[in-house]
Amino acid sequence: MDRDNAGRLRATLLELVCRQPAGRRVVVHLGGVPLLDAAGVRVLLAVYEAAQVRGVTVRAAGLNPLVRRIAAVAGLTPMLAPEDRA
Repeated sequence: MDRDNAGRLRATLLELVCRQPAGRRVVVHLGGVPLLDAAGVRVLLAVYEAAQVRGVTVRAAGLNPLVRRIAAVAGLTPMLAPEDRA
């Protein structure tokens, strides 16, 4: 997830979150994501914050070790599925 696809992904995920009723849980499977750069971190943070405002739970799951480490360093641990928290 990088600057080349961040805009499209952000729009898609924010639209998905905005359509969910409060109390709904959304899981974003990131198993196929080999890299997470600053643009990707901003996307996940924006989606997480938008979901919190709407009362929707968003979790990222299936992260490879590198992406999990980057997400944790970036402060996204609360967004990680329990099995992806290290």
